[in-house]
Amino acid sequence: ISTICEDSREHRSFVLKYRKQLSNLLLSNLSSILSNVIEVKKSLKLFLRIGELSIKLMSETKNEKLAKQAATAIGKVTLKNWMRICEACPLSQEGSILQLIYYLIKVTSVFATFHEEAGPEVLSWWCDILQSTRIRLKVKHKALALLLTMEKVASMKEELPLKLKRCLIDFSSQHFPVKSLELKEGTLELNEYQSIFRIFLKVLEERASPVIFYLVLSVACREEEHVCETDIQDSIFKMMNKNSTDVLVKTLNVAWEIFDESSGEFSSNIKLATVSRFLLPALLSASSHLIIVFYKEKLERLLKVVGDILRGGEESKVKTLTSKCGSFLLFGALYSKMDQAQVHSKGSELTTLAADVLRISNLFPQGKGD
Repeated sequence: ISTICEDSREHRSFVLKYRKQLSNLLLSNLSSILSNVIEVKKSLKLFLRIGELSIKLMSETKNEKLAKQAATAIGKVTLKNWMRICEACPLSQEGSILQLIYYLIKVTSVFATFHEEAGPEVLSWWCDILQSTRIRLKVKHKALALLLTMEKVASMKEELPLKLKRCLIDFSSQHFPVKSLELKEGTLELNEYQSIFRIFLKVLEERASPVIFYLVLSVACREEEHVCETDIQDSIFKMMNKNSTDVLVKTLNVAWEIFDESSGEFSSNIKLATVSRFLLPALLSASSHLIIVFYKEKLERLLKVVGDILRGGEESKVKTLTSKCGSFLLFGALYSKMDQAQVHSKGSELTTLAADVLRISNLFPQGKGD
């Protein structure tokens, strides 16, 4: 074990040459070996090197129980010594950052509960990389390979999604053009942009994250058609088929809140794009149960918007007309997804709710009970 913990060229060569023979010894004592390296030897490079070698040996050993124990050990030792690791890996050293990123990618692939045990300090380190103005986009691109893990870490505590949201908005402000069509076809810049954007879409598919949904939506709706528009629509469809109703309703509410806000933060074009390119395709891919849950919360507002009359100056009329157009699109999705009995039958959930809203608000007096 002391030989494994030495960082001289001769010791490294010996360990690599006889790694198969040393496999059981290394994996059985992984926790104490890694702790010794980072706490006593204070060598980040050796820590990462032994960690990566151990993960490779885990995949090669036939002893599944030992591999599982080693995976847990490497994850726990990494998190326990996180502050020491960060001290040895300052943001000014891109080479060390990349080494740690590659190491974490491998650790999270074998230690499934990493995100459950990782604290806010792990997310903070990752966010600092993405928000830094001194670190190159090339390095940040590699760091985004950890986006799925960091989104899971953020979901474990109530205050962390906001931190993740601010981080990703800062990142996009630094590195994304106002419109994707500004990037010329066939350039390295466009290829890197598309690659990064597809990382966000992939995590959106898997997790239906409200934070990532907001980022994708806010970037794409700056223009009539984003360079990754086809990928966006495909990801929305997959997201709707992979995630639960409770999760999806929270995510779709992000788009609804943008459409329904009245402070003037979002333009009419962005609001309509949010409905037509995000909310509408998502609802048309949704289950009947999700449709009912979503519209029950929004039905009163939608009916009142449809009943609004154009008043005031030009700006006021544009706002009202935008809301009415979006509402008609959403009603179109409702009628498209539900059969006649669910929408019109007396006593059905949506019909009863609509009738109550019409009666109480005195909307469309000619429509009685329907």
